[in-house]
Amino acid sequence: MNARPNSFRLEKPSSTISDPSVIDITVLNKIVDAISNADLYESEDEPRPHALLITKTAKALSGISVAKAEIAPFFGEINVTWKEGGIRVKATFGPDPALFSVYRERFEEGHVTQSHLEENANLDYLEASLQWLADPFVNV
Repeated sequence: MNARPNSFRLEKPSSTISDPSVIDITVLNKIVDAISNADLYESEDEPRPHALLITKTAKALSGISVAKAEIAPFFGEINVTWKEGGIRVKATFGPDPALFSVYRERFEEGHVTQSHLEENANLDYLEASLQWLADPFVNV
C-alpha cells in the first residue's frame, strides 16, 4: 500500500508556544494579500472583512498549512479552500469573528457524491476535515 504524502498536515512548532495571541505571519500575510486584491471583490461596495475577523482567522489557521489553500474575501467573510483531486474542504470565517463553518465535498465524474456542512465548526473539525482531504478513505 503506497502512502500518499500528506501535504495538508498540521505544522507542529519546534518549541512550545503558550501565548494564544501568537499569529503565524505566513498565514496572516496570505490572508492580507487575498483581502487586499481588488479583483477578488464583486464590486467596490462589497463589504470588506473587518480587522478583528482577519486577526481571528489568522490565529485559527496558525499551525495549519495554507500553502496550497485558496483564500478569498466574500461579502465580509474570509473563505479558505483546500482542494485535492476531487475533494474540497472550505472554511468560511465571519462575518461574526466568533463563528466559522466548514464545508467538505467529494466529486466523482463532475457530480457531488458526498458533502457535509458543519455550521458551527471548531478547529478539531477543520483539522479532521483536512486529514480527510489528505486521505479520503479514512473514516472521519
